[in-house]
Amino acid sequence: MPETRPIAQKATISENFRLKKADVEKLVNIWKIEKNLGAAADLLNFSHIEEFKDLLIEPAQFLTSADYDLPKVLKDLALSIVKTEVPALQKSDSQEGLLNSFRQESSNLKKRLIIDPKNSIALIDLARLYAAQGQNEKAREAVLKAVYLKPNHRFILRSAARFFVHNKQSDEAEFILAKSGSTNVDPWLMATHISLETILGKTPKLLKKANLIIKAKSINPIHLSELASSIATFEAFRGDIKSAKRNFNSALIAPNDNSLAQAIWAAQKFSMQINIKDEWLLSPFSHEARYYQFITNAEFEAAITEAREWFLDEPYTLRPLRAAIYLACVLGNYEDAERIARQALKFEKQDIELQNNLIYALAAQSKIEQAVSMLEEIVKVEKNVLGFNGGHTLANWGMIQFKLSNFEEGEKFYKLAISQYEKDGNFLAKSQAAAYMARESVFSKNPNSERILRETLSILKIHPSKLATKILEMSKLIDRKEEKLEDLTRNWHYDEKRKLLILEKSRLK
Repeated sequence: MPETRPIAQKATISENFRLKKADVEKLVNIWKIEKNLGAAADLLNFSHIEEFKDLLIEPAQFLTSADYDLPKVLKDLALSIVKTEVPALQKSDSQEGLLNSFRQESSNLKKRLIIDPKNSIALIDLARLYAAQGQNEKAREAVLKAVYLKPNHRFILRSAARFFVHNKQSDEAEFILAKSGSTNVDPWLMATHISLETILGKTPKLLKKANLIIKAKSINPIHLSELASSIATFEAFRGDIKSAKRNFNSALIAPNDNSLAQAIWAAQKFSMQINIKDEWLLSPFSHEARYYQFITNAEFEAAITEAREWFLDEPYTLRPLRAAIYLACVLGNYEDAERIARQALKFEKQDIELQNNLIYALAAQSKIEQAVSMLEEIVKVEKNVLGFNGGHTLANWGMIQFKLSNFEEGEKFYKLAISQYEKDGNFLAKSQAAAYMARESVFSKNPNSERILRETLSILKIHPSKLATKILEMSKLIDRKEEKLEDLTRNWHYDEKRKLLILEKSRLK
């Protein structure tokens, strides 16, 4: 999970903001002349900036009152601006309530498609609902039909790519994007294609062209934000942090929710210093970005709220559920973590990260037999697929060994996990694994806990992490006040014969 040194630094609204204001004024003038769907949608790109909200009310009202088959994200964004009631889907708290909402909305869409079977937007929305219910084959059929009907449509192609990535079929998503004639000329589709090739471990074919487009600065920064972000992410993964920072700064000239979340996530993962303006986090659909920001600052209660809202906003992806499970474990809410993990695994039974989170929650509740049984299966899968065990698996085995008072084995496997994370360049996870090693060592009453804690603190000096530090503080391992209080009572004992509390000065050092 993401965490590292703090990256959010308050910045004044200066040149970039003036640029945005000029863009908005230009789009408002277009809106006054051409009151249509495209002009209204373009204006709503600035909904995350509070100062522009009043200018967006009229186009938002137009979108909510007009008879359009709007993408759900655009529809909900317009509703939030005009302060209309939030749809029932987002208000429902329980899993069963969500599923009932998905079923009802699916039924309505299927009725609409009987009348208008070539409605590609409705097909994409239906696919989203199928995916949220775990009906991936039906979702796939709806996505492919939508792509067949609109093979060059930006929204359709980006939605299709998102579905296939969620379904662990990034290669199919890349094929669909590469096949479209629009991908070579549309910066939004170009961004998606570069991201897909990064996921697949390829050098993006359109990288050179994309860089030239960004350097030319001939296109509105709004339309280049995700392109710059996708290039920056590729550069970060190949180790070119300097270029990655430059491109992330380009992406943040006029960020949208996706590029903002990507920038915060990457800054945490690769320990990059990036300025994040508070105003960017005000968008009602910036739950993912706010989650990463709260995690950065170790504000766990706020982060878990954003993870929940993120899931309600994107019920077809498991990432917010993974985030909620992880946070529940950090906060010690192991029963909640187990419950959420089991629910999530109904949709994605083979997800190793989810399984590892469930193993941790089980082991923390001393359900060792269940945890070991699950871990045995993960070890087999990782051996067959990866040829080695991942850091999370190794750390979980270390935790279980500590629980069983096998102290040497526990330390050994935690340190193997730490080495694996270091080898992967994931220093965030390395710091966290070290913090958990110290915590579990103390909880298991390992006589070597003091040495392990010193080693952990040495790691945190090299790779500072608010999250790892918070884990130690919550475990009362580095709370100086607690240590001083303990020192005050350490040298007292009760003399049974004299019936007195005695301070033995001889014990003082």
